[in-house]
Amino acid sequence: MLDHILLVDVVIPPATVPIRALLKTFHIPTNGTMAADHAAALADPLREAEILSGLPPHPNVMPAPLALITVADHEMNTDIVRSNGDRLVGMILPFFSGGNATDIQHCLSVETELRYCFEFVSGLHHIYSHGFVMDDISRKNALLSAPPPNDRMIIIDLEPLKVYYNLDGDPPPEISGHWIASMQGGQLHYTHSEVRTNKEKTIRAELAAMPEAMERLGVFNVGCVLSQLLHCSVEFPWMERCRYDEIHIAGPRLYAHTPAETELRIPSAVKDLVRRCCAYDPRDRPLLKEIVEVLKQWA
Repeated sequence: MLDHILLVDVVIPPATVPIRALLKTFHIPTNGTMAADHAAALADPLREAEILSGLPPHPNVMPAPLALITVADHEMNTDIVRSNGDRLVGMILPFFSGGNATDIQHCLSVETELRYCFEFVSGLHHIYSHGFVMDDISRKNALLSAPPPNDRMIIIDLEPLKVYYNLDGDPPPEISGHWIASMQGGQLHYTHSEVRTNKEKTIRAELAAMPEAMERLGVFNVGCVLSQLLHCSVEFPWMERCRYDEIHIAGPRLYAHTPAETELRIPSAVKDLVRRCCAYDPRDRPLLKEIVEVLKQWA
């Protein structure tokens, strides 16, 4: 089910002056009647409202909804989740004017780009440290609070997804079956496998009871995001080809990679960090806490 995001002017009591905000509402058929199986389709969007409402405030995470949108029983023939006789159909979220992170230009100073990287990972670490995960880690789901320079990166869109995506790169090796995660004696264990399969639709359920494995899966996405934000090259020697082959290098290499001038500005420790995030072996990837520690000097 697709959700609709609309720019609106709204008055939130007790205020009397309208403010610019976002209305995120779930797609409702024009005849006002939901399909018989709509409850399952609404479960994930509604879960996002619960996550945002349950998270403590953080400067790099979308705040809790300003208001929830409900429809009284007699106004619409649906069975959407009810609260005191009403049905929840959407939420009002704060509006931020800085634009999407995918639109960030590489003409910025490396210090600014590194600050964006810190803020992105800081927001993610806040989410994970409170027992939640972000299923769609990508630049698409981050925005700037305002136009530069008085801006900050904000993580948005915490709607749970059942299918794995990596919009800023290729899937990690776990998705194609290179690694099998399990718990042994209370410890996370990885077993290498030669059996190739596609786990895009099953990996989240497979790792659901293993928070560290979920985090290491997400850190691969983080590495791809940081690579894109900094324009930092990363090698993937187990891949035959890469989606973003201007900075993501498949192996075996047939010729030496010549780094762009923008890459030469990046501190060596940060380049090493980005590449470790994209490691073939999940155990070699840093956890979010370590990434924050390395990047916090650019906060």
